[in-house]
Amino acid sequence: MGFFGTDCATCHSNTARGSSAAPGLIGYALDSKYADQPLYTYFDYMRSNMPPGNAGWFTDQEYADIVAYLLELHGAPAGDAELEGTEEALSAIMIVPTPEG
Repeated sequence: MGFFGTDCATCHSNTARGSSAAPGLIGYALDSKYADQPLYTYFDYMRSNMPPGNAGWFTDQEYADIVAYLLELHGAPAGDAELEGTEEALSAIMIVPTPEG
């Protein structure tokens, strides 16, 4: 759970499905906003806006690690290698809606 558990779950809940404090980050919320877009779009939004009032707090690799954790919660299959926190690597991956959407 790493940084997500200590820095994101307070608002977005441990399941990343949201709370009264913040929206969900996976499931329908992810599919409806980011489906068929490069993963970099999701990553860049997170890096540019989270945590509120302190955007850019984490390194690009730490943000990528948070994204990888969220994708795991979302039900995406794991890749063969660590998700790289670079625009090139993240732009090469498309977000595909989950069957449950």
